[in-house]
Amino acid sequence: MMGGNAERRGKIEYLKEGFVLHWDEEVLTVEVIDYHATVLRLAWKDVRALATIASGAPSAKPAKPRSKRTPRPEV
Repeated sequence: MMGGNAERRGKIEYLKEGFVLHWDEEVLTVEVIDYHATVLRLAWKDVRALATIASGAPSAKPAKPRSKRTPRPEV
């Protein structure tokens, strides 16, 4: 695979739960690696982020952190 596509594939290991996720721009594969696998729960934001990475689309800009309010000096 050429250099541009190398970033669009990978894997994430959930060893405690007994799963490995393999992904590329075409498909997400969930591999069960343990006979006693537990439940694998993924937040939708993580699924969407993974889809964005796999598709090669630019990711959304992170929200700017809110500035901290400084207390007014007493007069």
